[in-house]
Amino acid sequence: MSTSSTTVTVGSSVETASASHSSVAQEKIKQEISMLQGDLHALHKRKAAGFLSTEENKTFKTKEKDLIEKEKHFKSLEFGRLRQLKFRQKRKKHFKPS
Repeated sequence: MSTSSTTVTVGSSVETASASHSSVAQEKIKQEISMLQGDLHALHKRKAAGFLSTEENKTFKTKEKDLIEKEKHFKSLEFGRLRQLKFRQKRKKHFKPS
């Protein structure tokens, strides 16, 4: 589990919210992105050395596409998390007794 701190602007105030745990979906996507990056790094080194076969070249291209898709999906999950956090902070501020 990782601990992160996020700054959210609600109206004119800036609040920091600490997350004690990450989303399971985000952690899974992060792991998949990390594995794809490692695979692509190894394939890129083989390609630079001239040892990449045609089958491996196809694999390289599909892994690049998969990496781009996974990064887009991760960004959308992160945006959704921040949007939800902002909503909760705003709702909390609105319903807080004065």
